[in-house]
Amino acid sequence: MNLSNIFDEKPERWGLRGDPYFWDYLKEKAADIEIASLDDLEKWIKKEHVALSGEEMTEGSMVRIEEFAHGGMSSGGVCGTWWTETGIPLLKSRLSKIPLPPCADVSARLKGEWLNTVKYENSPRSILRFEGKKVNFELYGRTGSAEYKVTEKKSADSFTIKFEYSYKEKRGNGRIVEYTDRPELMFHVENGRPVLSETMFECDGRGLIIMGEYLRKEDFVDGFQSELSHRLNDQTPIPTMQEVPEEDVPPKVE
Repeated sequence: MNLSNIFDEKPERWGLRGDPYFWDYLKEKAADIEIASLDDLEKWIKKEHVALSGEEMTEGSMVRIEEFAHGGMSSGGVCGTWWTETGIPLLKSRLSKIPLPPCADVSARLKGEWLNTVKYENSPRSILRFEGKKVNFELYGRTGSAEYKVTEKKSADSFTIKFEYSYKEKRGNGRIVEYTDRPELMFHVENGRPVLSETMFECDGRGLIIMGEYLRKEDFVDGFQSELSHRLNDQTPIPTMQEVPEEDVPPKVE
């Protein structure tokens, strides 16, 4: 989807003289990005504002961006109040009327760098980097790239992906053995924070459990554990086989 379409029709009024130039700048950039939600659109606009000016966009903020300065009293000025009250709501309204293409929301949701919230001893922290339909990974000292598949999708905020990679290890007897791992990761949002939880089916009666979790680099909290992880992992295992007390074992018949 070419997101630049939502910038085609320009507003009749602006806040400061640099606003229409910022609008054009965003339109050019928008042709190469993927947006999964209205909130992501707003975050992207504000992120570009910081990249250009070094300052946060807020209601009441006014910054001067040199490359947008073309003469006049407020030349190069970008008005935070106009963008937060008029520009961004207008663009979000236009985006809400455009249907997202299949899986565009998934790749946009995953895009970027994700860090494992736990670093294991004698092993570097695991990292996942998503771009389009591919994931570049650093898992327990193993690196590589793979294409992921969406195995279940409920919404833009709830889906599961899976990818596969192979690696070789040297056994104690000197033999080289090839293994294949198929990590399955559940994307979900808790308290506004996107989380990737690696899932596994446990045969002790608990069923689905969480093996590890990843947060975006910009949202990273060391040692983080989601509510979903607590709920699934803290269940009491149900024995699949029950031991018979010794006194209840029938005597052996000779």
